[in-house]
Amino acid sequence: MRTEKPCNLREILDMIKRNPYLFFGVKSLDSIFFFISGYYLRAELENSEYTDCLDGFEEFVHSHYEDMSTRNWHGLIVHETRTQEDAVDRFFELIEMFFGLTERDNGSR
Repeated sequence: MRTEKPCNLREILDMIKRNPYLFFGVKSLDSIFFFISGYYLRAELENSEYTDCLDGFEEFVHSHYEDMSTRNWHGLIVHETRTQEDAVDRFFELIEMFFGLTERDNGSR
């Protein structure tokens, strides 16, 4: 029986939310996106087991904005906001909504 490891990325995102300047020197969704991409790349290169806590997030963002474009979640949030700082705030609003939905869905199984 395989047990899922906790999503360390989620814990890191919580820390980034509290103080993005500590991690990146700026409040930028670009920085967060590139960090997340690097996090997943490292996990794949090391063949480490991880739980993809963002699985389904891109579809969630597209549904939230009723947008069927080919933009990824990062591009869509940037498109829908005025500044990188606004995009970070929106990202964390959306991620909290998404985590709330996924926790509710996982609890009902």
